Amino acid sequence: MNYREYDTAPETLPLEVLRRKSLDDIHEQFGNADLTAWYIEHLDPRPGERIIDLGCGVGMLSVPLAKKVAPDGRIMASDDDDDLKPIWEAISETNNLPLHFIRQDFSLDWPWPNHSVDAVVAHFSIATMPDQELALRELQRVLRPGGRAMVVGSAPDDQADFRKLHLELAGEHPTAELIAYGHDMVSEILPSLDEVFGAGERVSFTNELRFNRPLEVMEFYATGKLYGLLAVDSDARDNLLDLIFHAAEDRIMQQGSFTVTRRLVGAVYYK
Repeated sequence: MNYREYDTAPETLPLEVLRRKSLDDIHEQFGNADLTAWYIEHLDPRPGERIIDLGCGVGMLSVPLAKKVAPDGRIMASDDDDDLKPIWEAISETNNLPLHFIRQDFSLDWPWPNHSVDAVVAHFSIATMPDQELALRELQRVLRPGGRAMVVGSAPDDQADFRKLHLELAGEHPTAELIAYGHDMVSEILPSLDEVFGAGERVSFTNELRFNRPLEVMEFYATGKLYGLLAVDSDARDNLLDLIFHAAEDRIMQQGSFTVTRRLVGAVYYK
C-alpha cells in the first residue's frame, strides 16, 4: 500500500495537542478501563500524605492524587520536560489543591530530604532514567519507613502490533526511530526493585483501545511520546504522522476500526 496516495491527512498536528492530551483521557474515550482509578486503587493515597508523582507529564495523576491527600497532604509532581511548564502553571492557576510541580533533572540526586514522603508513584519514569542505580537508591532514600512505591511501565507485548507498524513506517524517517521503552520492566526493573525492597505486589493493566477515525490514531501515536516525536525536527515529525494517518485510514477502511492493546505491568513496594 502506498500511503501517500491519499490526500485526506491534516497538514500538521499542533504540539499543544501532543503535550496536553492526557493518556488517561485516551483510555477512557477509546477503551473501557479507567487508568487513573487503577493507580488510585493500588497506591491507596490517604488524606494528609506527602506523595511524589515521578515523571508526572501533564499531571494525569497529579490532580486526582492531590484531591485524595487534601487538605493537609501534598503532591510533589516532577518531570524533566521543560515544555510542560505552561501546562503545570495552568493547572495550578485553576485548581486550589496541595500540588507543586517542579522540573527535575533525573541524572541528579532527587530534591527531597531523607525519609520525607509517604509514597512515590512512577508511571514509566523509572525504566527510562539514565542511571538505574541512582534511581533505586533515591527511591529508597526519600521514602519514610513504612512508605510505599508503585512503579509501572510497559509490558513486553504492550501495543506490539502498533510498535511493529511504527518501525515499518519509521524506516523512511530514521530521525524518528522508536526511542527506548527504557529498561525492560519484567526482566530488569522489577527484579532490581525486589532486591531493594523485597518482593513487590505485582499489578497489571490491560485496555483495548478502538479508534474509528485516522486522526484519533494519529493523536494517540503522537501523545504517547514513546516514539520520539517531540524530539525530532518538525518536518520529520509531520511526515511520519502523515504516514501513520494513512496507514490507519487503510486499516479502518478494511477492518472498520484500528485497535491497539495497551498492557502495563508494575508492582507496589513497601519499605
